[in-house]
Amino acid sequence: MPAQTRPDESIGTARGAAEHIAAAAGRLRDLADAHKLAFLAYLIDMAAVEARRIANEPPDRPGPG
Repeated sequence: MPAQTRPDESIGTARGAAEHIAAAAGRLRDLADAHKLAFLAYLIDMAAVEARRIANEPPDRPGPG
């Protein structure tokens, strides 16, 4: 399957992408964990944690003027 070269337009924003990635990573972590792939589950969980952090960041404040 070829790599996607454009952002998925249905996601819309970087925050939306981060939410999608967090959900997908959570499912992958559970799969790795179910198969006792502990280190892989840990690495995927770190990606999920980072994606959730990005998804939950407050929006940028507009600059002065």
